[in-house]
Amino acid sequence: MLEFKNVTLKYAKDTVLNGISMKFEKGTINVITGNSGSGKSSIMKLINGVIPHFTKAYFSGEILFNKKNIYELDIAKRSESI
Repeated sequence: MLEFKNVTLKYAKDTVLNGISMKFEKGTINVITGNSGSGKSSIMKLINGVIPHFTKAYFSGEILFNKKNIYELDIAKRSESI
């Protein structure tokens, strides 16, 4: 399971995600939709580690994969598992 808990993301002065919480259960297909600039790509960048490792942004909250903080997992192992 992949879980976002109270995730906020800001680029400079722009708040892209504001306190979002959601779960993606194993074996399910999920769709994220929204207008341009609503944070869809930013969600993927948080999951794959581009943010905060390669893109400067303010991030708060938790992103868990099988109840473990994804930022404590090795990037290669995370990419292989998710």
